[in-house]
Amino acid sequence: MVTKDRVRPLARILIVKDGVTRGQNLAATIRDLGYEIVGVANSSEEALNKAEVCKPDLVIVDIMLKDRGLFNGSRQIESLLDLPVIFVESARIEDLNPNNLIKREWRIVGVPSELKELQSAIESSLGKGRPRARLEDSENAFRLAFENAADAILWADVETGLIVRCNRAAEILLEKPRDRIIGSHHLTLHSGEMWDYYRHGFKNHSTTDTPYQLEAELLTDSGKTVFVNIRASVTEIGGRRIMQGIFRDTTQRRINEEVIRWQRDISQALCSISDLKKALELCMDTALQVSGMDAAEFYLFNGDSGFELVAHVGFSGQFIRDVSKVALDPDATKTLATGQSVYCCGSSELFNSGDNSAIQNQGFQATAVIPVLHEGNLIGTLNLGSWKFDEVPIQTRYAIETIAAQVGSAIARIKAEQAFKESEDKYRLVVENAAEAILVVQNGLIKFVNRRCVEISGYSEQELLSMGLAELMHPDDLEMMTQLHLERMQGDNSPHNLTFRLVDRSGNLKWMESLSVMVSWCGGRAALGMVIDITDRKKAEEALRESEEKYRRILETIADGYYEVDPDGTLTLINDSLCEMLSYSREELQGMNFRRLVDTEAVERIYVAFNEVFKTARPNPAFMYKVYRKDGEQLDVSVSISLIRDRMGHRRGFRGIFRDVSDRKRAEERLVESLKEKDVLLREVHHRVKNNLAIVNSLLGIQARYARDDFHQEMFREAQDRIRAMAMAHEKLYRSENLDRVRIGQYVGVLVDHLVTAAGRIGNRIELNKDVGDLAFGLETAGPMGFILTELVSNCVKHAFPKGGGGRIDIRLRRIDGEVVELLVSDNGIGLPADISFSSPKSLGLNLVRIFARQLGAKLEIIRDRGTEIKLTFAARS
Repeated sequence: MVTKDRVRPLARILIVKDGVTRGQNLAATIRDLGYEIVGVANSSEEALNKAEVCKPDLVIVDIMLKDRGLFNGSRQIESLLDLPVIFVESARIEDLNPNNLIKREWRIVGVPSELKELQSAIESSLGKGRPRARLEDSENAFRLAFENAADAILWADVETGLIVRCNRAAEILLEKPRDRIIGSHHLTLHSGEMWDYYRHGFKNHSTTDTPYQLEAELLTDSGKTVFVNIRASVTEIGGRRIMQGIFRDTTQRRINEEVIRWQRDISQALCSISDLKKALELCMDTALQVSGMDAAEFYLFNGDSGFELVAHVGFSGQFIRDVSKVALDPDATKTLATGQSVYCCGSSELFNSGDNSAIQNQGFQATAVIPVLHEGNLIGTLNLGSWKFDEVPIQTRYAIETIAAQVGSAIARIKAEQAFKESEDKYRLVVENAAEAILVVQNGLIKFVNRRCVEISGYSEQELLSMGLAELMHPDDLEMMTQLHLERMQGDNSPHNLTFRLVDRSGNLKWMESLSVMVSWCGGRAALGMVIDITDRKKAEEALRESEEKYRRILETIADGYYEVDPDGTLTLINDSLCEMLSYSREELQGMNFRRLVDTEAVERIYVAFNEVFKTARPNPAFMYKVYRKDGEQLDVSVSISLIRDRMGHRRGFRGIFRDVSDRKRAEERLVESLKEKDVLLREVHHRVKNNLAIVNSLLGIQARYARDDFHQEMFREAQDRIRAMAMAHEKLYRSENLDRVRIGQYVGVLVDHLVTAAGRIGNRIELNKDVGDLAFGLETAGPMGFILTELVSNCVKHAFPKGGGGRIDIRLRRIDGEVVELLVSDNGIGLPADISFSSPKSLGLNLVRIFARQLGAKLEIIRDRGTEIKLTFAARS
């Protein structure tokens, strides 16, 4: 007995019989040999049909030689389906007419005496069908590989450009089913503005058999852009030239490359930024670009006061105020303290479970809090929020955490630089503006001097630093100063006061009083001295002259212009800065009358200002007017005015500071002009929106004329009313003084009056009471409220008074608590049916009311006691 283990498991056999019993026996025998019987046919016609459906590997014909038609049927099976055929018969072989057979070898088996003989015939016949089976196996393997390829594969007909085949990966990549891909043009894979580019490339490469590659952008069914690498080649399949493209998704690689570039760029940028606010803004902008999130804020740790918001982008002002009142969740705080980021859905999870409704109303779908560390210490947090993502994209988390780490180092560096600069500036300011001369002397040489030293000595700073202290001393005081120096070098560090005479650059003697101590300077011992000019105590006249000289030198060091005028307006004293500002030499400007520098129209204003100071003796700190330079250019200046008195207290003129504010004035003018342009632009936008809505309204009115019944005409009228509500809101905005607020009293009055008047005779019998008050809301509140009023008032007019009788509609809008507003629409009609509710509305109008109420965050109530009363309560800012 031949076992089934030796039988090929894929051999499928169709039996054609002309005897019931023999056919069943033969089928059983073949099954025992381990082959699969795919069908049994009783005639040649049935055999052809079953062979088409079952796709057998072999046909066995069991005949008694009664019906020669089985020969012809078998010939058709073999010629049409290309299948091997075996005859099994019990008649004499010589009775078979060879002319009935086609010209190829058929195997005719008599009644088998052994199963081995039948199996041998089957195996021999199957051997001749193996090439076909191998071809099918190869096709199946190709189909399996094609279908399960990791990359998307698309075939396009070269002649038509239509896609004729794709695999499962293509469906996933393009986010659309196969039946919508196949039959579409290959250009529809890309955005419209790139069609010419890809059409040209497809045409050029379709004429050659050389494979090629390119980088491309695809547009998915959801509108998302996907970056791919395409390897394409042209081949002939079934008589058609086919362009096969293998598409590999490189979007993530692009994102990774972009993230690396952003990290490199922000690192370089942060190294060059010394302003903390700019560094934080750069960090937030980059984090938003990398992650695709919508809003960001930055908190810095501020000692005992905790975390302080220092920068934000994308968040509303209201949200920033609300979130400042709510503490972070303790678990989130602990996580951040360990240096780990917190990612969650929504934003309320980050805060205590108390009153965080304002945060929930922001509507974030995903939030992230990234710790900002320096040397392991938490110094701040970078917070991100998104309205569109369900969670922070996984692939960008590392990038934004890296950005936070980079900005942590930058913050520490900037703060250290600022602290150092503040400290350095503070001490420099003290030293440079000290009343005492401050100098450092080391080994007899001057190593440092402040401005006062320069003023006292008459030498420039560079000259002093190249001199020894002895060169400034009077010869009679030189021995005393040498002895003091020797004592200091022997270790006497106690402060020393002494008085000496200094010879300035002009050879004048000045009496000085100094206090000096020993300090470390550039690795060696040096004397730090503070020197006071006491010459005025020695010689009163000399002291007065020195004081005047100091006063004049100070004037020459300031950047602003200084002036003194007599009561007639003649300039008696000026500094170089004023001369430079007005382009005059000192000789030209000094002695010139003030009136020559200003317009004739300005003379009266200037006279009034100076006269006021003269009469009241109160200085004017900043008087603005225009002056002319020598070259005719006008300058905007801010001039201070104060009185000059002589020793007896008599008024003898004026003094003050000239400051050029032309740049500031031009900047202010540009700002005002910019605001005016934006105001005009915004009004034009609202005006055009209103006009466009009016056109839409008119088109609906024209279309309504072609409606065949009242029902469809009513639908058009309702649509017109809704559009009119929108258009009216924009009209009120562009006609109002304040472009971001709609005066609700006017808006509601015109809107509901139109709705009632449009009802015709029914509207004439309705009493309309409006109590709206003087409220103003933004378009984001006025628009939805107008829609709601349109639907509610229209509903009252149409359904509250079915018999056409008279009735009353009341509309009341009031502020009941801070920013909470209450809107009431009521009528004394028949009332709403009990089965109508806003939770499951049965009409478009009520559904719109529910939708816009939700948009306003309003609480919606229906009261059916007397007629119908609908109440909406919501928060709205005036």
